[in-house]
Amino acid sequence: MTPDIYKIVIAAVIAAVLAAIVKKDNPVFAVFVVTATSAVILIVIMPQLTTVFSILNEIGGEIGVAQEYILMVLKIVGIAYIAEFGAQLCADAGETALAANVGVAGKVLIMGISAPIVLSLLNQILGMFP
Repeated sequence: MTPDIYKIVIAAVIAAVLAAIVKKDNPVFAVFVVTATSAVILIVIMPQLTTVFSILNEIGGEIGVAQEYILMVLKIVGIAYIAEFGAQLCADAGETALAANVGVAGKVLIMGISAPIVLSLLNQILGMFP
């Protein structure tokens, strides 16, 4: 566990308490507090994300996976995280229908991006049987 996790948890707890206190009087400001804190957390973890991406690229190159497939997987993971983040912010703002729509949009985008991988996998499987 790196020291960054301590900073992240402390910032998140402080923001959650502040948002809970402020939510009674000014719910809009509470959403801004949560959004700003979430942005700071994303900025803090950005160097680790780039490290993970480079390791995945290296592993993919070593085992012979096409670069385009690795890029697709990274896009899928990114879409999942961004959609979840957006849906949670909408839900925190009390917009549950909008949160559900963000979730559905993320899933549809993931299906669209993953279609070539699924087709390639199906072709591989079907090619095994004469």
